Amino acid sequence: MVNDHDIPTDREDIPTDREDGPTDREDGPIDREGGLDRAFAALSDPTRRALLTQLSERPGLSVSELARPFAMSLPSVMKHLDVLSDAGLISRRKTGRTVACRLTPGAMQEAMGWLSRHEEPWPSDDARRATFGEERERL
Repeated sequence: MVNDHDIPTDREDIPTDREDGPTDREDGPIDREGGLDRAFAALSDPTRRALLTQLSERPGLSVSELARPFAMSLPSVMKHLDVLSDAGLISRRKTGRTVACRLTPGAMQEAMGWLSRHEEPWPSDDARRATFGEERERL
């Protein structure tokens, strides 16, 4: 017979109501792997965003082609690509001595989904202007 005190309660796969628990009622499951955090961290850098822009315009560019427009060493560009890859934003495929990169949609879709779920609470420009106008009328 199993008693309640024999059931582990500190396992990550068991939902809890604690604020720091593995679930969040509004946003759905918390990303235990930190994928959303990694995606936003990767997107926070302008060089990495520029790399993603290049890949969106010309899929399958090689690492050398991606590095060409930047005034930095190839190893530095490769470190940026590592961050993008670790965040799930790109994939790389080696053919012979050439490594080609492509966008992978999963992490970006997850980030866009998170942003769209949280867009509603932010007031629009029209709402801000209306509030500003109401405040000016009171003065």
